[in-house]
Order: sequence, then C-alpha cells, then structure tokens
Amino acid sequence: MPTYSFGMLSTAAISLVMYLLGTIICKKVKFLKKYYIPAPVVGGLLFAVVNFVLNFTGVIEFTFDKTIQTIAMTLFFTSVGYMASIKLLKKGGLSIVLMVIIAAVLIALQNFVGVGISSALGLDGKLGLLVGSIPFSGGNGTASAWGSVYAEQYGIAYADALGNAAATVGLVMAGLVGGPVAKRLFNKKLKGVAGNQSAFVNEEKDENSLHFAKVLSTVILLFICMGVSEILYPYFTKLLHLISPNLNLPSYILSMIIAMIVRNVQELVFKKEIHSNENDKVGDIGLQIFLSIALTTLDLVSLTKVDKSVGLLLILAIVAQLVLVVLYTSIVTFRVMGKNYDAVVMCAGHCGFALGATPTAIANMDAFCKINGKSAKAYLTVPLVGAMFIDFVNALIISVFIGFLA
Repeated sequence: MPTYSFGMLSTAAISLVMYLLGTIICKKVKFLKKYYIPAPVVGGLLFAVVNFVLNFTGVIEFTFDKTIQTIAMTLFFTSVGYMASIKLLKKGGLSIVLMVIIAAVLIALQNFVGVGISSALGLDGKLGLLVGSIPFSGGNGTASAWGSVYAEQYGIAYADALGNAAATVGLVMAGLVGGPVAKRLFNKKLKGVAGNQSAFVNEEKDENSLHFAKVLSTVILLFICMGVSEILYPYFTKLLHLISPNLNLPSYILSMIIAMIVRNVQELVFKKEIHSNENDKVGDIGLQIFLSIALTTLDLVSLTKVDKSVGLLLILAIVAQLVLVVLYTSIVTFRVMGKNYDAVVMCAGHCGFALGATPTAIANMDAFCKINGKSAKAYLTVPLVGAMFIDFVNALIISVFIGFLA
C-alpha cells in the first residue's frame, strides 16, 4: 500500500483547515449547533473517517508528524497552570476539592464496570481495567503506558491495542456527549436562568482589550516555563518512581506546576500585573491547535487491531462507560456542584475528561459557553482537576485495582 507522510507543518495545516471546515459545518447544521458539538471534533472526525476508509481499503496510508500537537498541548496546559492564582483558588477551593472527589468516585466506578464485564465474559479481570479508567479517564497516553506493563508483566500482547482502541472511541464520545448533557440540564433544570449568571466571577479578566506587548510577554513567559519543565522532567520522573515504580505522569503536569509557582510569585511577592486575559487567549489558541491535530490524526485503524476474542468486551464496555458517564454527570456531578449554571458547564467538562481528555472538556465548555455565557468557576475548576489532579488520582486507583486483581 502506498504511503504519504505529512510533516509537522503540513499536519498542522491540514488539521486547521479541518477546524475551519468544522466551524462552517457547525454553523450550517442545526443539530450540531443545537447540541454544542465542538468544531475541532466535527472537522477532525470527518478527516479521520476518510483516512480510515483510504487506509482500510488499501488505497493509501497517511502518517503524521505530531510535533506541533505536543507543543500546542503543553502550551495549553501551561496556561492552565498560570491561571491558578492562590487568591482565586481560595475562592474556588471547595469546588476543586468536590470535583476531585466526584472524579475519583467515577474512576473507581469505571473500573468496577470494566472488571465486571470482563469477568462476566469469562475473561481475565485485569482486562477490564483496559476498558475502564485506564483509557477513558486516562486517555491514549495512559493506555499506552499500561499496555506496555500488561505486555511485559502479564504477557498480554494485545493490551496496547485494546486500551488505545477504547481511548480513541472515548475521545470521540467525549466531544459528542458533553454538549447534549449540558443542554438537557440547562433546559430542564435551569429554566429562565441566563448563562451569564455565574455564581463565581473572575474579576481579573478584561474581555474587551488585548495588547500586543502583554500577549508577547505572556507567550515568552509560558515558553520559559515549558523549557524549564523539559530540563527538569527527568528528575521529576525519578522522584515519582520513588513514590511508586508505576507512577508516570505526562510532562505537561510539571509545566503546569512551574507556571503556577511563577504566577503566584509574581502576584504575591513582586506584586506584578498578571495578564489573565492574554493568558486565556494564548491558551485557547494552543487548545484549538492541539485538539484539531489530535482529532484529524485520530487512528481509527487501531479499532481493527483488537483481538477478536476481546472485541465483545470492547463493544460492551464502550456502551456501558458512555451510559455511566452520562448518568453520573447528570445526577451526581450536577447536584454536588450546586445545581446551578456553573454546575451545568462543569458537567460538560466532566464528560470531556471522564471519557476523553482535558482539552476535550474545555472544548465542550467553550462550545456551550459561547452561546450561553461564561462560567469562571467552571473554567477554574475543570482544567485544574482534569489536568493536574486526575492523573495522580487515576494512577493510585488503578494501582489499587491491579493489586487486588493480581
């Protein structure tokens, strides 16, 4: 089969073209607009399906250089870390703690569901974790990491394919269900409530103006944090392994931590002006680029590589996890987080990172909030929980389940 390799610039270019196409489609198709489906999901998924058909039929195979995706992802998460002001965290501290607890309970339930289905089919219970929180709350990175562990320690060669297949489907579902869940809660539970009546206001934001010098200084600062993180990450990983040999966290976590420290030193020690609005916009650009490339280059071919003996496990688990997340966010997340507009937006975000990834969560919230109004509380809580805390919590819960099942 002939192959064609897209370089990092052409990969970014075609992904952003699909983003623009997705934006046009979302404006034209009432269903997509009505249910707040993010443009990167629509455009990226369209290309991914075409790519799958061409590959599966033997016409041509495309490969992609995802370097810019990694840079954009790190830029986005670093901007999230820089958003974490201690003053703001004091205001939203309780909501962050509650969201961590809610997310942890859902992670445990995802694993119980996966293990239960696996055991019911007469398969090894450990396989259930590969269709539990490993791929869904963890994403492709966590799925690949644990796939290697399963192959080395348990001799399950197809573990990587199974986990990544579940994570791939989860990423798509995450971008498709967050909007509808939020719409239903907004229409049924919050009749007459305007979107801009968020209970939590970020007083630092000025949405009306952007200054080039401030944007440039923000970009420089974020890239410095990213560079320092790259230098320190090997030592950070060694420190994590002292806690647990299987505890591996993405490099962007360290970038977030460094940016958070820098932000608060600037704010509390040097009393420097913080360019919050510029930071948000730079982070949003990183988010859109990352998500566009991630969806456009989505490897749907991996779905065909799953061992036939566990194909039924994958199908049943996907359906069960989707139902679980929709019900859990609609009932538990919505109620615990306050049954208000902020809670609705957080439900859209929780669907995003419980099935896919934190950037998908932000995309879900963006699509909903562009129509109904911002929720500063949700934009503070969801990114920090989904990006900074959830990987720690997920790793610990997975380790507990592995310990029992082994």
